[in-house]
Amino acid sequence: MSASAGAKEPRLHIALLHPEIGPNAGNAGRLCLGIGARLHLVHPLGFSTSDKAVRRAGLAYWRHVDVVEHDDAAA
Repeated sequence: MSASAGAKEPRLHIALLHPEIGPNAGNAGRLCLGIGARLHLVHPLGFSTSDKAVRRAGLAYWRHVDVVEHDDAAA
């Protein structure tokens, strides 16, 4: 799930710059979901965030996380 234009802007933002370990990003996503923050993942990533990969990792909550992926740090 990504941020939608009509959604309220979260007060907190958490950014992972070039994350390499998927479970760490999953934990950060769970934290963001719990506190209502937006998670920013800055590419390149060391893991896939495709629907198939997320399902395989057992991250049932991932579709509820407010996550935005950026091509690079400048974005």
